[in-house]
Amino acid sequence: MPGEQFSLPGDAAFHLFPNPVNDWFYVFPLKNSLEGIYTFQLYNMRGNMVQGFSMQATNPNHLRVALNRNVVQNGLHFLRVSDEHGQSEVFKVLII
Repeated sequence: MPGEQFSLPGDAAFHLFPNPVNDWFYVFPLKNSLEGIYTFQLYNMRGNMVQGFSMQATNPNHLRVALNRNVVQNGLHFLRVSDEHGQSEVFKVLII
């Protein structure tokens, strides 16, 4: 499955699919099931946060995340996914 995480091998906690992203994407756990609250911060290439929000995991196998296309433009972005325990991961995401 395509997707890119910035983590050391073996330390990745999440996988993002699909990438490139259009209006929505899924976050899958690689080690544990999803539970609790997750925070998403989407940054443009200038380092400005263009969208940020939190959501409660309702399915232990994946989160379905929708982008607000009124504020998110096409192009390369960085997405930080954080859980309520402080574990986070950054993905390079192409939005089309």
